[in-house]
Amino acid sequence: MKKLLSCVAVAFMLVACGSDTPDVVAKNFVKLSIEGEFEEAFKYVYFKSEDEKQKNLKGLMEDIDELKQEFKKENAKKGGIKSIEASILNQIDNLAKVKVTTTYKNGEVKSSESSLIKVNDTWYVEFGK
Repeated sequence: MKKLLSCVAVAFMLVACGSDTPDVVAKNFVKLSIEGEFEEAFKYVYFKSEDEKQKNLKGLMEDIDELKQEFKKENAKKGGIKSIEASILNQIDNLAKVKVTTTYKNGEVKSSESSLIKVNDTWYVEFGK
């Protein structure tokens, strides 16, 4: 379970997609993750190959229903999301560092930083970084 939560935590940090800026998509990714929508959220994680993707997500996907319920329950305990703020700490060409801060309705605040990479005009979180 610790390994699964670590995978989710890494992905939870953020991701970006499309022509959006890294900070805008990071907010969307965090929201999807908190709400337990992992299938959608993980579409935006960068993997060098399909093999790497399958290897890293295999354990997570096996327990996806359990994880969804855990995240939804945790989100409900906190009263839901009050706000999500994201800011680009550093961006050079196709690389960016972004900080995301989530404030829950119960007053709890969580922050994380993530590295992103832009591939074919799409921003992705770099898995494991």
